Amino acid sequence: MESKTPMLSEPRNASFVTMKRPYAHVMNRLEQMGLTVNKTAHMNCMVNPELLALARQETGVGTNSELVEVALGYLILQDGFPDAFRSSRGTVDRDIDLSV
Repeated sequence: MESKTPMLSEPRNASFVTMKRPYAHVMNRLEQMGLTVNKTAHMNCMVNPELLALARQETGVGTNSELVEVALGYLILQDGFPDAFRSSRGTVDRDIDLSV
């Protein structure tokens, strides 16, 4: 018998399916974290229409709200690599042989 419950790796929201994979992954992670429900905060902003069109084209996102969610999701889901890389500067012994 097949389970009707979606797996966590699959987006539960049908609109995520139209998004390109990395962006759908961001929305799926936000959903797993419970950050796609209880939407009570309101945002209003002006953006360049060409920027908006290019972002929609790049992501496959259909609505402004989803586009903002994807962008905010990228901010909170960063893996911290740039900071870790910067903080490791000077920690490798200068005499170590890095040749392959």
